Amino acid sequence: MERRNIDFEVSLTREQWDQLGRTAAALPDYGVLQWSHEQPDTIEIRPRTEDAPSGFQDVVSSPDRYRSAPPPVAEIVFNDGRPYATLQPPPAFTPPAVTPPQEQALERELQRWVRNKWHELVDEAGVEIGG
Repeated sequence: MERRNIDFEVSLTREQWDQLGRTAAALPDYGVLQWSHEQPDTIEIRPRTEDAPSGFQDVVSSPDRYRSAPPPVAEIVFNDGRPYATLQPPPAFTPPAVTPPQEQALERELQRWVRNKWHELVDEAGVEIGG
């Protein structure tokens, strides 16, 4: 599976982005969305065992299992007010580990899951965004 970008096709002000970041940092979701003041232009999306994209459960471990968070599967980037997500699929999802049809299905599922996380974050933050 290749790294890809998802354009959310919206425009944000810096204030709106900062509100999304603060909301991501405050959510009690065990690190699914991570934002910090040290990297204010990115929000990482990490799967967790109980809320992983379909087909990803075998490569996602809970933070308690190995004492570390799983690597991010996507990163949302501010991009001067035109946010997008960069998909970062796990190396286990590249051929020959998966067939091309499996790879396409996993990629579609990851894209769907990341878009859902974006919409959940926007809703939780109460940010009105323009297209």
